[in-house]
Amino acid sequence: MLVPIVEEAFYRGYVQTRLAEDCGAPAAILITAFFFAFSHSQYYLEPSPRNIGVVLAILFEAVVWGYAFHTTRSLIVPMIAHAIMNVPIAGVADFILPVLMLGVMMMYRRRIGEHVRELWAMLKPALSKWATALAVTFMVLFAIAVAIAQDMTVLLGVVMLISAAVLEFIEKRKLQHLQLATS
Repeated sequence: MLVPIVEEAFYRGYVQTRLAEDCGAPAAILITAFFFAFSHSQYYLEPSPRNIGVVLAILFEAVVWGYAFHTTRSLIVPMIAHAIMNVPIAGVADFILPVLMLGVMMMYRRRIGEHVRELWAMLKPALSKWATALAVTFMVLFAIAVAIAQDMTVLLGVVMLISAAVLEFIEKRKLQHLQLATS
């Protein structure tokens, strides 16, 4: 139960929020979703139809969770959804859970349809921007590098994260001084 809390706090709470400040919400949702999906290297290092399906499902879930976070401005919704998806199921639950999910989807199909249309309208312009494509490509390559050369890439990622935090602090400090000087 701890993993969904930590992952959502990082991916949606920090990465998506920070990217939204610079790139806008649609690009932030997409970039974060790809970063999240491809950070699950256990599924794409050994290509198989099942693993490809799992990566695509994780990508889809990540877009939905990003949209849920964007619309609610709360991490509770993605954290709960993520926790539910992480619950291991086996046996009879393999059949019951999809039927229950289909039933809920049928009950709320109009509301789900509205949200799907809103999400598509929001993401459609971002999908055509080169910056988004480049950022997604960079995130995917970084996630693959983490999977291949774990220790060095993780160290590099930590250094980059610390550098980004320091640069962001310096930039905000400059803006504060500029605002004080102009007022």
